[in-house]
Amino acid sequence: MTRVERRQAARKARTIKTWKKAAAGVAAVATMLGGMGVASTALASDRDSYQDTVGNATFEQAREQYGLTESMKNGAILHAWMWSFKTITEHMPEIAAAGYTSVQTEPMSKIKEVAANGKKFTENWYYVYQPANTSIGNFVVGSEDDLKEMTATAHKYGVRVIVDVVANHFTSDWSAIDSDWQNKDYFHSRSNCGGNDGDQINYSSRRDVTQCHLLGLWDLNTQNQYVADRMQDFLKTAVADGVDGFRFDAAKHVELPTEVFDNKTSNYWNTILNNGSQFQYGEVLQGDSGLDYKAYADLFANNSSDGGGNTASNYGKSVRAAISSGNLSTKMVQNIDTGGAKEDQLVTWVESHDNYANGDKESTYLTNDQIVFGWAIVGSRKAGAPLYFNRPVGSGGTNAQFAEQSQLGDAGGDMWKNKSVVAVNHFRNAMDGKSEYLQNCGADQNNANKSCLMIERFTKDGTANDGVVIANMGGDQSLAGMSTNLDDGVYPDEVNGGSITVSGGKITSGTAKGNAVSAYYLKAEAKPYVSAEPSSATFSGSSVDVTLRASKAENLKYTTSEGKSGTFKNGDVITVGSSISVGESVTVTVTGTSTEDGSKLTGKTTVTKTEVAKQNLASRYGTNKVGFGVKKTISFNAGKGASISDWDSSMLIAQGAANDDPRVYRPNSMYEVPIDLYALYGAYDDDNLYLMWEMTNVQDVVDTGDDYPLSQGHLWQTQNLPFHIAIDTKDESTRVGKDGGLSTGGTLWASGIKWSGEQNVNKVVTISTNGSNGPWIYKGDATGLDSNAEYGPAANAKTNTNAYVS
Repeated sequence: MTRVERRQAARKARTIKTWKKAAAGVAAVATMLGGMGVASTALASDRDSYQDTVGNATFEQAREQYGLTESMKNGAILHAWMWSFKTITEHMPEIAAAGYTSVQTEPMSKIKEVAANGKKFTENWYYVYQPANTSIGNFVVGSEDDLKEMTATAHKYGVRVIVDVVANHFTSDWSAIDSDWQNKDYFHSRSNCGGNDGDQINYSSRRDVTQCHLLGLWDLNTQNQYVADRMQDFLKTAVADGVDGFRFDAAKHVELPTEVFDNKTSNYWNTILNNGSQFQYGEVLQGDSGLDYKAYADLFANNSSDGGGNTASNYGKSVRAAISSGNLSTKMVQNIDTGGAKEDQLVTWVESHDNYANGDKESTYLTNDQIVFGWAIVGSRKAGAPLYFNRPVGSGGTNAQFAEQSQLGDAGGDMWKNKSVVAVNHFRNAMDGKSEYLQNCGADQNNANKSCLMIERFTKDGTANDGVVIANMGGDQSLAGMSTNLDDGVYPDEVNGGSITVSGGKITSGTAKGNAVSAYYLKAEAKPYVSAEPSSATFSGSSVDVTLRASKAENLKYTTSEGKSGTFKNGDVITVGSSISVGESVTVTVTGTSTEDGSKLTGKTTVTKTEVAKQNLASRYGTNKVGFGVKKTISFNAGKGASISDWDSSMLIAQGAANDDPRVYRPNSMYEVPIDLYALYGAYDDDNLYLMWEMTNVQDVVDTGDDYPLSQGHLWQTQNLPFHIAIDTKDESTRVGKDGGLSTGGTLWASGIKWSGEQNVNKVVTISTNGSNGPWIYKGDATGLDSNAEYGPAANAKTNTNAYVS
């Protein structure tokens, strides 16, 4: 979307928001007549953050001076953790120079204060996340006037401001809550859930997650429109004060508008997200069964004028595992668990404040050097907006979690402006919108250096405006002879000096410095172009995606040799190849007109379909070589399943290797249930297919002194472990298709598992061991698969067993 289109869209969104505001006013009047007072929906001005920044020539001049990204969703975020507004204001020139598109503050609401604790971190920092009212200002961040001064200063430097918001709960101390909020109708009932304070949460139950009191904190009644209106006023006031975006704490604990609990719906998100900001994202930690991760991402993105989404918490785990082990293999770090969301709807990180500051100390012991290597990965990749968490001074790594060398309100340590960190930020900004490719260092990729990772960013336009960031946790590494996507040129390293030379798709000279991060790039003025990527490729399976790109061009059109055609905008993706056979090719041609001189532009790519490579799984796992199960009817008792005596070794279909899940060896393996799928058995008769799977407990390998999880009771009663079985019936007419045939996008139960189109799948059996989410069979008519309310325990009740699906 061009800048003009963005501005038009923002104006359109503003018009829609004005209408929504009027509608909200009608609702407020109706509520008042019912006897309940409501807050005005017009207390704050209707500032449009996007128009006030990117739509403002003065702001744009400053942003472009510092080379910051136009879209907040693409730029790096500095999490100025526990900095006051005044402290941020003082450091604003450095923040802009360090390449941060946005700075994220702590929650701004009035909070519970324990005077005896002063401003120390230990056992005190978390009170910032315990609101006592919806008014701006607290003893850590400062006053509302401080906020206004900070945002005005940020905009002078082309930086935008994100404020953390706790919209799910208040403090657990009722006496600390301001009197105008001390009404039990404004909070969910304490008797909604188990536990002394209604805080007993079953995380496989969406009702519990959204209606219970997290950690005993008073949970806001988010189905109450008055509560929603007051929260909206709070946010609109902040936007009027110059705030450009919000991060919502504990967002998954607030129900989606589509979720109904206790016969109550919620208009909370639709109300509070209508506030005039341009970028909003939620802390939606991945991993809960039943969590519709994609729906949250879409909710935040669709209610912001320039993008938004969710926290990509699983990718942070992958990166921490890689840098902790020194294994930067592309297999370790390439896959970003999007949960069905788009990559530009993600906020990525090496660590968050929870990872660092919570009692489990998940990332606390990572050293500064390890954090820098992790930042080189997340900061240089194309996906999402990477967030850099600033630790307190002298804290973490081999030091104490909180060294108390600084206090709440102070700036943290200086690593946020470390030379390597800053170079990665500059690289990211210069590469905004370009494609990416990951590979390990070395000309021989079969024996590449797995401790040395290269993240290339490029556009095939014949200009040396590409680049590569290298995270090398090993020794000096020659790059000569490596294949590359970078256009011909000499690329200097901003961090260490030196350069690499590229000619004809090869790096002809250059060395990646050992135990260091390098950022090789040369920012050149991009000439007008149109292109289709990949520039040439082979693919297997039914089809392949082609990305269409353009810069300084208009009248953009594409055609394919399959007969498709249309218009496009930069970054659009089309799918081609479904109509051709193995050995045949499809050519995609893109055209446009230069906005500089009106000249005609053209580009093309050709992709060729090849045979699906044989996987040779039998070399790694045992399979039944003489048959596919046994013809036999398995008898069932309702609710009790089948007798184990009905099964024997002749029914074995496949057998794996126990404990082949590398996650159990991570430093935080306490979060990984050490249960492994070991063997699959099958039987069939004229009407049914019967499957039996054998699971093994590998806790003796992980920790010989612990009998978890068997100590918790029967596996199928206590552990919610989802898994999937894909079935190929050889019936071409009922093929599920690419990505499991999900018409709604995403993946089954947000598992991240996809079918690329290479595998032939007719049905997918998706099962949870304790029955909280199934089992269920997914066929080709996959409408609504991401709606867990449709496929949850009620569906399981229909099957009466977890061991049988027909």
